[in-house]
Amino acid sequence: EFLRGEGARFRTAVCSRRAGKTVGIAADVIDTCQNNDNVTCLYITLTQQNARNIIWGDIQRIIEEYQIDCKLDNVRLTVKFPNGSRFVVAGAKDRQEIEKYRGWKLYKCYIDECQSFRPYIEELVNDIITPALRDLKGYLYLTGTPGPIPAGYFYKCSQSDFWNNHRWTAFDNPHMHNPPELD
Repeated sequence: EFLRGEGARFRTAVCSRRAGKTVGIAADVIDTCQNNDNVTCLYITLTQQNARNIIWGDIQRIIEEYQIDCKLDNVRLTVKFPNGSRFVVAGAKDRQEIEKYRGWKLYKCYIDECQSFRPYIEELVNDIITPALRDLKGYLYLTGTPGPIPAGYFYKCSQSDFWNNHRWTAFDNPHMHNPPELD
């Protein structure tokens, strides 16, 4: 529902750890790139190394398991598809680094671990990513775990009626082994 729901272009997911959001994002972006010609999808977290650690293994596993026709660049963390679509995995650790996304044309953007971003995330979303989505009427997903204090831009978005907000935990993830109930 979070990734596939009709309508809402701006969505948040506030989830516990191990809830399955990253695997869902990996599957969604591969499906999106396979089924839409000449689109760019972008996954951002704090640093490219964090992005590599968080999602790149899931991307590689899905591509290998389903024998998907594409070209992976393990250095640049990009996936190119025969239909001209591409997926980019990247970081945005500070206000200066977010500038590298200005001017892009995006179909989907996933900003993960949003609770860890400093206040510049608001500029990233409002001034850089949202305009990049306009041409294609693209989608923006803000995801993360609840922060220690209910404050900040991600929290504000997750409470806003403008955003389509979702919440689930690892207990809702059918692929997680849940411990037996204690007597």
